[in-house]
Amino acid sequence: MIQQKELVLPQGSLYYQAGQEITITGVAGTMSELIIPSSIEGYPVTAITKKAFLSRKKLRRVILPETVREFGDWCFAYCSSLEQVVLPRADISFGRSVFMECGKLKRLDIVSLEDTAALLAAAVTVFDAYYLLEPLQVGTEEWMAKWDARLVTYLHTDDHDGYSKQVLCGEED
Repeated sequence: MIQQKELVLPQGSLYYQAGQEITITGVAGTMSELIIPSSIEGYPVTAITKKAFLSRKKLRRVILPETVREFGDWCFAYCSSLEQVVLPRADISFGRSVFMECGKLKRLDIVSLEDTAALLAAAVTVFDAYYLLEPLQVGTEEWMAKWDARLVTYLHTDDHDGYSKQVLCGEED
């Protein structure tokens, strides 16, 4: 059975499961910036589990190591203060809605590709186009063609189609 372990950091703790690879399972504390190490116990950090950072309201910036290759579903969802995530330039598997409701997310930096950070952030926050979250392809001609196609679709969509949230108040007349 895999046991959950704790790595104590200056402003909290990082929880993980160890084997031949390390999987990050959660975090505790009040940190606003988190730098995930590339290895723990001598093993590479390769994955972040489903909902690992769900609703971490104070988290504003996350820097991920070059070793990470997998993000579980909703792992950063509802991190309402999250502004920047630095991703490795690698072939990464992203689960469903990794950055769902991260409205302040302005930059998804990829190491050595600073000029595409705002485009990548808009792809997941404005366009809901997670298929554009391909760190190895970002900035290539093929990727820019996908970006342009999504932008055209977005610009030709009626303002009321899918871009407003409905709130049920429960009030009666």
